[in-house]
Parts: sequence; C-alpha cells; structure tokens
Amino acid sequence: MSLFVLGINHQTAPVALRERVAFDDDAVAPALAGLHALPQVREVALLSTCNRTELYAVTDDDGQSLAVHWDGHAWTRTATPLFPDSAVLFDVVARTPDDVWAVGWSRDTDKQRPAGLALHWDGAAWSQVPLPAGTFGLQGLALQPHGAVVVIGGNDDAAVGLRWTPAAG
Repeated sequence: MSLFVLGINHQTAPVALRERVAFDDDAVAPALAGLHALPQVREVALLSTCNRTELYAVTDDDGQSLAVHWDGHAWTRTATPLFPDSAVLFDVVARTPDDVWAVGWSRDTDKQRPAGLALHWDGAAWSQVPLPAGTFGLQGLALQPHGAVVVIGGNDDAAVGLRWTPAAG
C-alpha cells in the first residue's frame, strides 16, 4: 500500500488556483465517495479551508503512478505513461489547469536503477518530458516565471538540478 498526499496552500498557490480546488461543504462527501470508489483507492481524507486544500489517499500499490482529476462533480483517473516495472510520482505543481507538472522516477525492471521522470499535463493528457541521459529520480519541482520549471533530485553520488524553459513563440 502507498500513502499519497497532495496539497496547496496560501504559500504555494495564488488565490485564483486555490479557489478552483476548494471544496464547498456540500461537495466534500461526494468527492470523498467518488475517490474512494476508484480502483486501488482504500482510504481517503480531504481538508479544504480558505487557505488550503489537502488530499490524503491510501492505495493498493500496483507499481504505476496514479493521477486523478476532480472536475467539481466527479473524480476521473487520468492515464499516465506506463512502464514495464514501476513508476512513482513525488511532487506535482500546477500553473493553470492545462499546465501541470509532476516528477518522480520510473524503471523498466526491478533490477534497474530508477531513472528520473517528468510528466506534463496539457489539459487533455499526460506526456513524458525528455530528460538528460543519466538523470536519477526527481523529488521536487517549482514553477518559475515565463513558463519555466525547476526540478531537483539526487542519489547517493550527487544532487541534480534541472531547469526547463518552453521555446519562445
């Protein structure tokens, strides 16, 4: 089993984004029931205030990353790229509903050293973002001005930091 924690607060997201993911009192019960009904989900908890939204979920671990989307009425599992052995996501940030980033690691066999994994949501689908060869697992990311994203990670030998900036035009 795995524990997933996802949250935003007044220090990590602007008011406009926090308002989009806030749950009214009437929406909490259907949101929890809908998430609990998804395959793999065992337990859920949701905290939503004027300054923060936090979601906690315990899931069966099938080795693949799990991404779900709440549209204000129902949860929908959004397909992430599949890997022969496993994939784990550690951090997610959203600039807008169609500019969401997630990082972690993936591997093709249980004997392979995990490789860095960066995913981007464009509002319709997740896609894998190419990383430099040898990039190890990524643990965190932060949004930067002008569409840029900074990711961090590391291993026993060294830390890694990468910056991605979209092409102009």
